Amino acid sequence: MKAKRTPTRSVESVLFIFGPPGPEQFKAQVREWAAAQNRTESQVYFDFMQRKLTDWCGPNTECGIDSFMSRALDHPVSVHEPEVTWWWDTEQRPALRLMGGSIRSTIEPGTIAYLENKEFVNLLLTALCLLFQVERVEAQIIYDDFIPWSQVGRMS
Repeated sequence: MKAKRTPTRSVESVLFIFGPPGPEQFKAQVREWAAAQNRTESQVYFDFMQRKLTDWCGPNTECGIDSFMSRALDHPVSVHEPEVTWWWDTEQRPALRLMGGSIRSTIEPGTIAYLENKEFVNLLLTALCLLFQVERVEAQIIYDDFIPWSQVGRMS
């Protein structure tokens, strides 16, 4: 009897969705900016975070995403093609998408599947909260369900 193979689940991407400003001092700053610009607090906060995330993900930044991830992993890595984007639930919220396999070692060949490790993703949630001074960061994990060609047509 042949063993039944199950599809392999790997992470296609992780979308980190940023909540509202955290510390009262940061909230007060956002309120001041909103009043000065005659805009809503949520608009000002969204634009501020989009710029901050874009700068953080930019190339050649000493305290950017590559440096941050390398320190978190205690291993030199680079993050390929981080995407600064947004998420909509009750309002538009800033977000950062990392593709599965986008965190790559700079000294070892091949890609280590860091985003497959839920403990690492949870560590990132806490670290991003502290780094960007927000109340919370949520993760939407999208899985790429790989079905071997030999199983196509045999799945029921």
